[in-house]
Amino acid sequence: GDIGYLDEEGYLYLIGRKSRFAKVYGKRVNLDDLEQMLTHEGAGEIAVISDDEKVYVVTDVTRIKEQDEKILHWRELPHKESGKIDYRRIGERVKEDETVYM
Repeated sequence: GDIGYLDEEGYLYLIGRKSRFAKVYGKRVNLDDLEQMLTHEGAGEIAVISDDEKVYVVTDVTRIKEQDEKILHWRELPHKESGKIDYRRIGERVKEDETVYM
């Protein structure tokens, strides 16, 4: 998403975009590309998020056949009113849980 701020007069200034990239094993990885690749493998609905240290793969537990300890299995993923995956809420929930990461 876009990053910006409002000044005292109410003008909106856009200063950049939030990165959907992460370092994985020393390489820069596009999280959207990783998400798309995993989705095409038939794993169902998937969200890939990252903090400064870890990359998390979260999927809908009702749509996946094999359980993998490196993938977080949730009953359903949170969505915004628009129907898009809510990455912010996923990040908040991941921070609360002790998890295994890639």
